[in-house]
Amino acid sequence: MAPKRAAAGGEPAAKRAKATPAAPRATEADLDKELNDMIQHAKDGEFDDVFKVLEKYPPYVNEKPEERMYCTMHQACYWGNLAAVKTLVEKYDADIFLPTKDGKTPKEVAKENEHDAVVKYLEAQEKKKKPAAEPAARNVNTDRNRVTATRNDGAEEADLELKGVKDVTLKLGAEGGGILCGAALVYSGDKKQKAVCMSDRKFKTAINHSGDSYAGGKSTHTINIKLSAMPKDVDKVYLTLCSCGPANLSKFKNPTIELLGDGADMIRYNLSDAGKAMSTVMVVLEKQPGSWVASPVGAISGTKFCGNYAAAQKLIACGGSDEASGSGGPPMKVAMKAAKAGGGGGRDASELSGKTVCFTGALTKMTRAQGKSKAEAAGAKVTDKVSSKTDIVVVGSGAGDKLLVAQGFGCDCWEEDDFAAAVDA
Repeated sequence: MAPKRAAAGGEPAAKRAKATPAAPRATEADLDKELNDMIQHAKDGEFDDVFKVLEKYPPYVNEKPEERMYCTMHQACYWGNLAAVKTLVEKYDADIFLPTKDGKTPKEVAKENEHDAVVKYLEAQEKKKKPAAEPAARNVNTDRNRVTATRNDGAEEADLELKGVKDVTLKLGAEGGGILCGAALVYSGDKKQKAVCMSDRKFKTAINHSGDSYAGGKSTHTINIKLSAMPKDVDKVYLTLCSCGPANLSKFKNPTIELLGDGADMIRYNLSDAGKAMSTVMVVLEKQPGSWVASPVGAISGTKFCGNYAAAQKLIACGGSDEASGSGGPPMKVAMKAAKAGGGGGRDASELSGKTVCFTGALTKMTRAQGKSKAEAAGAKVTDKVSSKTDIVVVGSGAGDKLLVAQGFGCDCWEEDDFAAAVDA
């Protein structure tokens, strides 16, 4: 039998506002209230109301305000509600190792309250999963901080070579109110030449913004980029998104964000981890020898870019950190400088043991396959994508904007010379 517990102070549960807020939700306070209300529903055993909120925004499952002792998973374990626990874990990916404010796991909460069935279930789940490296970080919303990409060809390599592609199209759509607003920032070296956007829709004959259309409850627009018509001095085109209407990027209903090559699907982008960000520098098209390359950036900003593309320039120049101040230097140089800050010489192969490593750019002292082999011999796991689980990024020559992603995740970036010296020592 579930333990009896009175609702927290304030109005009784029946009189509390339900979790569904009035639109538009324009403030951080509104979003914090939604999360707080959801956890209060869990505290009162009202899990149907909890699931209504999670259906709209699943990442809430592992979050809680700083003042709360328990998140949703701990509350379900307190009540011994096995059905709710299973739904939280199996449908919403609740973290079974997430600690309470005083350091207890969900299983320990269930055990304290003598809910043997829940304990048995969580013990079985623990055998299938490993705890996150820093589970406590999830309590401060640090998981919701990227825009992620999936290649249509199924390849894991983040960068996509556009060899033979003539036209690249960013296709955007979202249901309900508001506009998922896209723009293209055109760069020549360290100088931004133009921001192609809703209010200024053309760049020579190379880029055209369709303007927004709204039909059948859905807003749509495209940005078309003719690579063959691009002026020779243009070497980068950054594609950005911002939220016009909804409180932030995560609040769009059924958004579609696709990068097409000559009309065919190439990459799809996912906003579910954008959190409370208003804008993102999503991807960069970068001219490299023999071909243009599309590289994910995913850097986010709390500032709305529309009508304020200087904020996007600042984010690019600062290596993807919304907190840093711009230096006015070339985007890649600033990103590289930031990435090197924690590095330096004196690397040792032992630093690779147990770490997740990713390579970017062309290696000159060895092939990529040799580098992977050497890293694995030193005890590292090598992946093709930079993510929040990446520990070390080895940076070769001609590295693209994967550096911005690495900087955004706080990865330790090694120059190729450092890596070579470590593995060959």
